[in-house]
Amino acid sequence: VAGAVDVMVPVFAALIQAGLVRILDGGREYDFYLPVRAGDGLAWYARFAGVSEKEGRTGTMVLVTLEITYINQHGDLAAKARQTFIAR
Repeated sequence: VAGAVDVMVPVFAALIQAGLVRILDGGREYDFYLPVRAGDGLAWYARFAGVSEKEGRTGTMVLVTLEITYINQHGDLAAKARQTFIAR
């Protein structure tokens, strides 16, 4: 099970090495599949989901997406989150 830090450290290191030293939070979106109630146990794992390049008003931006999957105590998919980081 990979944690978010384990997944993103090498990605951030590569961005910084490429000169993209300003890394901003680009937002997070969620998809919920099952209700989560008090007393439920959740496990999660993160994966690098992708990278894209976009031209902005002040230059090129690199968008990096991390996907986090949440599994309940029965092994069922409870939710997914996609976190976007913007590197410039």
